[in-house]
Amino acid sequence: MNYFENIENDIDNNDIESGLENNINYHTDKHIPSIQQTNLVDFIINSANEVFSTLGKGFVESIYHKALLVDLYKTNYTIETKKIIPINYKNTNVGYVESDIIVYDNITTVIIELKAQDKDLNTKEIMQVQKYMRNITQQNNIGLIINFPQKNNVTNIVQTKIVYLLD
Repeated sequence: MNYFENIENDIDNNDIESGLENNINYHTDKHIPSIQQTNLVDFIINSANEVFSTLGKGFVESIYHKALLVDLYKTNYTIETKKIIPINYKNTNVGYVESDIIVYDNITTVIIELKAQDKDLNTKEIMQVQKYMRNITQQNNIGLIINFPQKNNVTNIVQTKIVYLLD
């Protein structure tokens, strides 16, 4: 299944909010991903779904994190976990943030933020990933938020949101 099939052009914040509630991944036409980017993101999402369908609900984020790494480390991708990202203000380091997982291939950097929460993904998580993306020096960044939902009425499919930095 290709998670980039829900291409929407000229969306506004209300569309994004409703898309988050309905587990729809949005991006604009100038951010249409390459086939290689699509394959990498699809692989990560499929791996997360396999982790969730195997483990199920009820675990803390760190358990899903380690389980996802088991699958990611079996690939030829470069993987970094708990990467420290420096934050600079006027060329002065003012602190650090820590990303969950970063996956690199020859073209794309995917910054993965994991969640294991009852609530749906919202703008707070999007802003968190965008903050990481702005401070990573690699080109072709894609942010990917994966929530392993803990609600009783949710099926064993992860909730995802693909994030781009808009120019």
